[in-house]
Amino acid sequence: MHKKHQSGWLIQDTSTFSSDINDKLTLIAKNYEVYPNQDGETMQGAEVKKAELMSTPIENVSININSKNDMWNDIWENIDVKLEEFLAEIQDQRHMVDNTIKNMKSGFKYLNLFCVKDTVPTLEFYKDVQKKMKVMPFDYLRAKKWRGKDISWIMNNLPKSDYQTIKPTTINKHINFHKQFFEWLEYNDSKYTTDMKKLKTLWEDDTIVKEEYQPEDLNLIFNSDISQDLKEFCLVALFTGLRISEISNLKKVNINTDINFIEVFDGKTKNAIRAIPIHNKIQKILEKRIKSRFEFLFFEGNSSANSKKLNRYLNKIITDKSKSFHSFRKNYSQFDLRRTIQVF
Repeated sequence: MHKKHQSGWLIQDTSTFSSDINDKLTLIAKNYEVYPNQDGETMQGAEVKKAELMSTPIENVSININSKNDMWNDIWENIDVKLEEFLAEIQDQRHMVDNTIKNMKSGFKYLNLFCVKDTVPTLEFYKDVQKKMKVMPFDYLRAKKWRGKDISWIMNNLPKSDYQTIKPTTINKHINFHKQFFEWLEYNDSKYTTDMKKLKTLWEDDTIVKEEYQPEDLNLIFNSDISQDLKEFCLVALFTGLRISEISNLKKVNINTDINFIEVFDGKTKNAIRAIPIHNKIQKILEKRIKSRFEFLFFEGNSSANSKKLNRYLNKIITDKSKSFHSFRKNYSQFDLRRTIQVF
């Protein structure tokens, strides 16, 4: 039995509409009852609330609904400006790395996709977003074959077995960015209230446990035909345990040749700020790169492109799904370097 709460009273068995006019029309059409919803309330008080709602002219309630739509339409019409303000503020406060901001911008592409004119980001709305994203092709925003095809059309005409969908982990990440944005809006202006905090994350069924590369895997990788730049990128990962985003964001200032350490100034977690000794197997690589004319040591800091390119190459060389670029980090964390060094 569905229950709908609203400021001190409760409508029993209504549909999930969120505006007063739909509550009123539901009461009229189906003659539902109103009951007390908070401690200390009486049935008489609940009946008073019901009478107040029923006495309000529908045309007046409609004006309130339109005002709410106009309020959110103002956000959607100026979404690019609002997002820039939000990202600038959190980057300053939380000292986020550039790669995290890039990921958030990628997630906000979906905000623009779903949050359009006359959209109010309620709990029910975002439940529907989750359903649509679960059947959305992973390359929906960039592949030509999906252009002009509405998500509803894909849902109704194509079985999910025909294409690769977005992983629940990615969906949760994108929607979490939306939650942060709405929290920021509400903090700056309380009229932008949403109930997204009640939205449950999707179950992330990640049954594949990542494993470290074995010496024979490393032989295949470093004797393959991938570019020297990519090989050196992988070597730095192997002998430092750095994440792909951290290596992508390495600059000359991060390499302290006086004490022979790599200094990471910020990152994904509070423990990301650390100093890592430079292993002699990568010392010449780093020395060569800090002499270049570029600020970044690798690929101008573009970790998103690096991640896709590297894993695509690595997956062709090592087809085991339990192994990916993250396996280099596993090698380092498991103190397996003695076996690793024998490869070189």
